[in-house]
Amino acid sequence: MALFKKKGKTFPVMTTYPEYPRFAKRWSVCREVIEGEDIVKEKGEKYLPMASHKSKEIQKMRYEAFKMRTPFIPFTYMAYQVQHAMVFRRTPTLVCPDDFLNSGRLDNVDGKGNSLYQFCSSSFDDLLKTGFGGVLLDMPEAKPGMSVYEAEKEGIKPYLTY
Repeated sequence: MALFKKKGKTFPVMTTYPEYPRFAKRWSVCREVIEGEDIVKEKGEKYLPMASHKSKEIQKMRYEAFKMRTPFIPFTYMAYQVQHAMVFRRTPTLVCPDDFLNSGRLDNVDGKGNSLYQFCSSSFDDLLKTGFGGVLLDMPEAKPGMSVYEAEKEGIKPYLTY
């Protein structure tokens, strides 16, 4: 298992920040609300409370009728779409040496075939939904003494992860 050190202590890589579970619930709500009416109604009582009634059968029937007639206006989705479109309405200008631009490295920055533009758009998409995110640059370990050419030939090259 991979480990990392912080302030002299060693932790497994999968260690999460103590506040993570609280934020994970919030992120789930944000993603579900942006997905819209179908998912909100599918989640039932998580978003639409059920009124009490003496008869469970009548209670269930009334609740289903309530879900059917309750509209869910996707204001959150609309705001999210507008903000994403504002940022990515133009292709960004990249300032770097021409040999790097033409090397093809920007055509697959994450090892999954996504260009730098696609990766940034996807990362920003999730950042808008949750208000949280981060980009890591990872470099797989190469054999000692291996040249850059040999490493790239074997597919060992840095990649981005969101």
